[in-house]
Amino acid sequence: MKRILRHLLMITSLILCVLLVPCPKADASEIVDSGKCGENLSWTLDDKGTLTISGTGEMHNYGYNASPWFGNNSIKTIIMGNEVTSIGSQAFRECSGLTDVLTIPDSVTSIGSFAFCDCRGLTSVEIGSGVASIGDWAFSACSSLMSFVVSLDNLNYCSDSGVLFNKDKTELIQYPASKISSDYVIPSSVTSIGNNAFRYCRGLINAPEITEKITSIGDNAFWYCSMDGVITIPYSVNSIGKNAFYYCPYITSIEVSPSNMNYSSYDGVLFNKDKTELIQYPAGKTDNEYVIPNGVTVIGSSAFFGCSRLTGTMVMPDSVTSIENTAFYNCSGLTGMIMSKNIMSIGYGAFERTAFYGNEANWEDGVLYIGNSLIKANSLSGEYKVKSETTVIADNSFENCTDLTSIEIGSNVINIGKNAFIGCNSITDVYYDGTRAMWNRITVGDKNAPLLNANIHYIGESVYEIEAFFSSASYDGSAVTATLDFDLCKSDAEVFVAVFQDEQFAAIGTATVTKDTETATISVPVSELTGKCHVKAFFLDAESFAPLGESLDTIPMPGVHEINNALMAMNPDFSQEAGAKDGTLWHLEWRNKDITADLNAVMEGYNSIFSRVSQMTIPNASISANVEQTRVEIVNRPKFIKYEIEYIYDENIESTEYYIFKS
Repeated sequence: MKRILRHLLMITSLILCVLLVPCPKADASEIVDSGKCGENLSWTLDDKGTLTISGTGEMHNYGYNASPWFGNNSIKTIIMGNEVTSIGSQAFRECSGLTDVLTIPDSVTSIGSFAFCDCRGLTSVEIGSGVASIGDWAFSACSSLMSFVVSLDNLNYCSDSGVLFNKDKTELIQYPASKISSDYVIPSSVTSIGNNAFRYCRGLINAPEITEKITSIGDNAFWYCSMDGVITIPYSVNSIGKNAFYYCPYITSIEVSPSNMNYSSYDGVLFNKDKTELIQYPAGKTDNEYVIPNGVTVIGSSAFFGCSRLTGTMVMPDSVTSIENTAFYNCSGLTGMIMSKNIMSIGYGAFERTAFYGNEANWEDGVLYIGNSLIKANSLSGEYKVKSETTVIADNSFENCTDLTSIEIGSNVINIGKNAFIGCNSITDVYYDGTRAMWNRITVGDKNAPLLNANIHYIGESVYEIEAFFSSASYDGSAVTATLDFDLCKSDAEVFVAVFQDEQFAAIGTATVTKDTETATISVPVSELTGKCHVKAFFLDAESFAPLGESLDTIPMPGVHEINNALMAMNPDFSQEAGAKDGTLWHLEWRNKDITADLNAVMEGYNSIFSRVSQMTIPNASISANVEQTRVEIVNRPKFIKYEIEYIYDENIESTEYYIFKS
């Protein structure tokens, strides 16, 4: 018995010793930063990289680089309290150290745009039941992301095999960038591929099939995907967003169903239906040369981005009027560029990182021109004179030329691009080789305050201070009669009107105007005037002829004539169907963007006449007129194709259509 008691005492002593020996302390975390992130939300960050958000309500929305955690790579884990209701825009952008599974609690109802954009270490996202909205780019460029898991109780979103969808799976919102799949099959329920849906996907081996249920492909949908093969666009797709197939380096061809009503392809290149816009040249296409088809008017944003296999000279046909942002960026093999003669706008970075752009021999005193377009100026200082033949100054062309103090711009310029002079805050003087009226007709893009706020000198204005424009011109078989309306006439002057036929001088007339003249009519005797005709006005200034306003390409003539470089035929016979009344067009003019047509009509038995001019089915003007005469004006006309004039007698009588002229 004593022996048993001794053993019990020994065991008891050992237990007491164990209990009384102090345990080593766990490493305690230390708060290294803290703050507020909402009206009732606060946050702490410890030295272990754990960010804790506590409190109630919404998180602030932030601009780029404004969040307290922007680019903080020390954040490894985010813990959100169960009363946080929103995640702000750009809140955790570029937190590349975030590697643990991101769990969004059920209390959160919205995830702002760019909220986790560029969190390159993030591998998995768990979305709670309460999330009702996810902003654009929320998880874009999360290059390590392998899966989304959405609560089954969520009423707005779901996940399938790690891919994020809306609840009924009609929209594929995001395919995780690192999810490995050799042949991903888009579910048959999907009708829309969302913005950025496959952006930066490195795990997608082959291009997925775009099924015939899909109607739209969002902006940047397949941006910089590493998938191989051919993209096939079925007949059902009616919308393709900007840069949808941007720089897919292994895509060799984009093929469009001939039945598609909105898009087309030729030689593996994506176009709109009528091939006036070249949308995407596949970056993986192996050809060394490419001829842009004549008829293309727009080269789309990033259309040739990264097409490094193309070599030699790229020729823009004269049909091209617009080249959008980064259109030929990083086409490193292109050594030459020939610009369209009819170019009207050039986006930023359109030719950067081409061999042509990088060749110093193509730059003139720090400025690159292609044809009559100024593309880029580098670090100019003091004064600079734009070449006189220049017609277009490209977007961002003089950006941050902070030491540029004055610039001279020629009167041939028709477009100054967006941001062309952004950051040029030292400009004090602009010398324009034209008149104030001509300057006001230049299209000037946004964010050019340094240019527009400078002191503008109109060195093309006459000491006579005369400004005028043609209001009409007509030909009766023996003489051209032209009417000039004067915006300004501060001196007596001799004014000349020259008539040109097929670009050749035909005749000239003159008149003397006096101070404060408002209108002058000048008759130019000329016989047998046929073909394409126009008039120009001049006045005698310091013993030389100075141009007065713009030339007028509108001399109404029987049969075929030219109006603003569009060849048209005018039908002067407006005899209507039996039972309707006669109408005779007696005057037609097109100046700037307006068309005016005057009609004499016999309207016996009718109380009123209404007239409408339209291009195809687009209404441009609708006015009432008296029974003696109707004047129809088209203001801000769309691109000219074909115009109709329509007369409606009374209110309930069926209208009769007449073609005035057509292309």
